[in-house]
Amino acid sequence: MTTDPSALVRERWQQVCRLEYLTRRQVALTAKTSATERELTELERDLVAENRDVERLQGASWAGLMAMLAGDKNERLARERLEAEAVRQRVLGQRARLAGLRDELKRVSDELRSRQNARAEYEEAIRKVDRPELADVGFRLATVEADLWEYEEARQAAQAAERALMAVLQCLRDIGNASSRNVWRLPFAQAIREARVGQADQAAWYASLALEDVSDQLNDIGVETRFELPPADLRWFIELYFDEELTAQERHERIHQTYLQVEAILRWAVGMGEHLSSRRRVLLSNRTRLAGHWEAALSA
Repeated sequence: MTTDPSALVRERWQQVCRLEYLTRRQVALTAKTSATERELTELERDLVAENRDVERLQGASWAGLMAMLAGDKNERLARERLEAEAVRQRVLGQRARLAGLRDELKRVSDELRSRQNARAEYEEAIRKVDRPELADVGFRLATVEADLWEYEEARQAAQAAERALMAVLQCLRDIGNASSRNVWRLPFAQAIREARVGQADQAAWYASLALEDVSDQLNDIGVETRFELPPADLRWFIELYFDEELTAQERHERIHQTYLQVEAILRWAVGMGEHLSSRRRVLLSNRTRLAGHWEAALSA
């Protein structure tokens, strides 16, 4: 550790900056972890219900016998299996997400404990150089540094949402192309493969998670924004296959409308990313100004 008083002040100030950021990050991660745990519990409950539906159709249950008499058991079973698989994939994804959040929360909490005396040590360091004005400027500068970290995280989250939304649009384009080739007249299983319905469902779900992350990041920096991806889950796509009252043109139109809605959200995400980049540049300018005041006070 350095013994130069001015260098020690700089070192202690870096610790205060990190402490400010970690404190905010711990609060956000704790809330996010709790919310994800609740979401996972609901998904696991849904998976049990979906698997029960599949088992009823596979076995000689009353529902299964009625389905066989109606002549639609194979299609119903395929639909239930597809829905169960979609929920299973979401459960796996949410479990992995929760594990990642818990790991990050532990890392942040461990580091935070190691820096809990940072403010007191910084104040002691500035007393040794007899520069009391460094306390106010230093803490203001530490706040700006933490803001910069958070804005950068929000900007990266917006970029991740852009990529996720583009994946949804690609799936919708593929389904739209399949629709124009009269894929709706194909046998159900083949139509599923042609139109990439399962991939579209997963892409929509991951995009909704990415948008949720953006919303959480914006909330952390004081921008209240809540939004949802247009309804594009598996059951929505399945309805396109089983609703005999829909014409091919009506199905194609529903896909097109969803595409336009997702495209609009993508434009929002791109615009928000640009706004965050612009705001970050302002913060960088503020940091430069405050750093100049801080260095001048230290060198006086």
